[in-house]
Amino acid sequence: MFREESGDLDALGAHFNELDIAPPPLCHQRSQDHLTDVPMYRSLLDASMRADMRSHAPYEEYEEEPVYRSVFPHSGGHAGYSDDYHDTCEDRFLPEWGFLHADDPRHSKLCGDSPSCSQSGCGALLSGPSAFAFDFDFSPDIFDLVLNFLPCAPDLFRAMAANRTWRRCALDNYMRRCRHVPAEDDALLNAVEAAGPGDTIYVGPGVHRLSRELAITVPVRIIGVGDGDDAAVLWSEHVVMRTRAEAWLQGLVLCRMGDSVGYPNAVVFAEAGRLTVDSCRITCGGASTSVADVLRLFQGVPSPGEEEERPEPVDAQGLGSPWSSASSNSFAAFSAAAASEGHSQDRPQTGLWIGAAAQVTLRGSVIAGTMGPGVKVYRGELEAVSNTIAFSSRGANVVANGGKMVLCGNHIQGATGDGISSWNNTHMTIERNRICANSGSGITINSSGGRVHIAGDNEFSANGTVDVHRPNAARGPAHARSID
Repeated sequence: MFREESGDLDALGAHFNELDIAPPPLCHQRSQDHLTDVPMYRSLLDASMRADMRSHAPYEEYEEEPVYRSVFPHSGGHAGYSDDYHDTCEDRFLPEWGFLHADDPRHSKLCGDSPSCSQSGCGALLSGPSAFAFDFDFSPDIFDLVLNFLPCAPDLFRAMAANRTWRRCALDNYMRRCRHVPAEDDALLNAVEAAGPGDTIYVGPGVHRLSRELAITVPVRIIGVGDGDDAAVLWSEHVVMRTRAEAWLQGLVLCRMGDSVGYPNAVVFAEAGRLTVDSCRITCGGASTSVADVLRLFQGVPSPGEEEERPEPVDAQGLGSPWSSASSNSFAAFSAAAASEGHSQDRPQTGLWIGAAAQVTLRGSVIAGTMGPGVKVYRGELEAVSNTIAFSSRGANVVANGGKMVLCGNHIQGATGDGISSWNNTHMTIERNRICANSGSGITINSSGGRVHIAGDNEFSANGTVDVHRPNAARGPAHARSID
């Protein structure tokens, strides 16, 4: 053992040279099968040793070169941009200010330090693409071909917001995507199945018979275009139309014929997504085989919301207001005939069924003569404004089983039961409605929970029992409902 007191540095160096010093083997990353292999050591090499190893490397080394991104010049005839187009364009869309005219001084704030500013003068448009605005100088045919690859919703509609030129081109492209459907069997069914997101389908006047359920799975608009004639959609199974995506229905007559059994039993089933029903008429034909007889029920029916045409005072039997006597008697006779023949006694047919994943906006529509609730909310959401919901032959005109419901400015009348019936803690807002001539109560609240607001501007008349019936009100919390 070397002793420190010797003071002989040469002896110290000789002693360390005799020692077998090496880094520990890297055995902690090796499997048990290779413990007998040659151990691996960590290397600590200086610059000269690394240079010597590179000289004996089995591969050829390359000098590293910088890599540049390609940026097209602001001028110089690039195919994607045109100086003449930018200089002659009357307006440009800029995210900060919207559409600006070519002479707007705010353009100078964008090109103050740009090389093109000194060439074109202060206030001129940029001669090429900038960080704030850009335009593609496509020919109309090529640009229209590009737009054909975009679905209407949301891509084509977003392209319309780019600038006015794009808006015109995208609008022309959208108009060519509109489909016109004649009154032929399954023509509407085929058009809906072939539609893309955001397409519009115009339904011609006449009777459109379906051979199977009409399922809407992409956002579309279906609009009836009959000039004085009805665009009627009919089928005989338990659901005529089912919506699973955002949809817009306007100006249609939807009728379910027959007495088949299924779940749900409804003319329109809003299963998921947002549905808007505007100026439509919905009814059930039951066992009737004549389309003309079913459509005749709507003759003389006033437009929803025409309160000035209501006769006063209200008929004590509740069959006239605001309907004409002929139309109300037709619905009454139709309901009585269905009841006497025993049709749908145990199988009610709903006009509009709203599922738990659906949000429905109903406005300006007539739902009448259904063999069950005119509208049923099953844990979904409904906003009904200026509609007529009347003459349900099986229970209340409007039934809410959970969910949220807003009724404003509607005529709810003539039901064989309550006008409005809520269950399972439904959140309801009822304002400016006319609820009359129902054989039961005007409004019945069958649960103790939920928030219910019944405004004082609702009009009640000629209902069979009380205007507002709350059998479980004593057990509910004090803040659960508000009645003005």
